[in-house]
Amino acid sequence: AWVPRNEGTALQDWTWGGGNNGSPRFMLNTDMCLLFDIETTFPCCSRIDQIRNDGSNQCDTNNSVLSGTECGRTTNEEAAAAVLLFADQRDDNDIMFNNDNGPFFTAFSAAWEAATTNGWDNLQELALSCGTVSPSAGPTQLPTTSSAPS
Repeated sequence: AWVPRNEGTALQDWTWGGGNNGSPRFMLNTDMCLLFDIETTFPCCSRIDQIRNDGSNQCDTNNSVLSGTECGRTTNEEAAAAVLLFADQRDDNDIMFNNDNGPFFTAFSAAWEAATTNGWDNLQELALSCGTVSPSAGPTQLPTTSSAPS
């Protein structure tokens, strides 16, 4: 469950309420709003049904009790569908994921090509090797003088 962190500050973001096992995780508002309507339901928790091993709710953390305030879903269906595609949710379990980054890398590759080639029609593939290139001529001694034209 994702919960707000640093509320009321310029550094407000989201952290995992399930315990980070010494590996802090966070998401920005721009990440969260792809799937959740945080504009109208903030402060909220992404999954109010998630329970820690000690029996406490993952939404109740950082001095906040948000176990009764679930973040609403975004109305941006295209963004929500992309998040679910990239998360690769398992068909047999709505809270488990396949841990497969393939869909993201496929989409990112297409987006990267579009972003880096936009407006260019004469791009060429990079060479795998520069081959052997002779070094440039050595530097000249300083200062150099030249004669004025006559």
